[in-house]
Amino acid sequence: MNLLNNCKEIADSPRFQSLILGLITMTAIVMGLETSEWIVDNYATWFDVFFILVQTIFCIEILIRILAYAPSCGKF
Repeated sequence: MNLLNNCKEIADSPRFQSLILGLITMTAIVMGLETSEWIVDNYATWFDVFFILVQTIFCIEILIRILAYAPSCGKF
């Protein structure tokens, strides 16, 4: 298989979709925790690490989806 086929297989995988949905849910929960001043004061570094990790994963996700549906990216 070539790269584009591998990306399409990953993008269409229920596991991949569940992973991304779980990550979105976890991000929403962490954003809710950020409304607590005490939590932010004590765990600010962990929030930063979490959000950098999440943004990296989302960039990889969008790259996989773009490659999976290239050249007609309108399908995803």
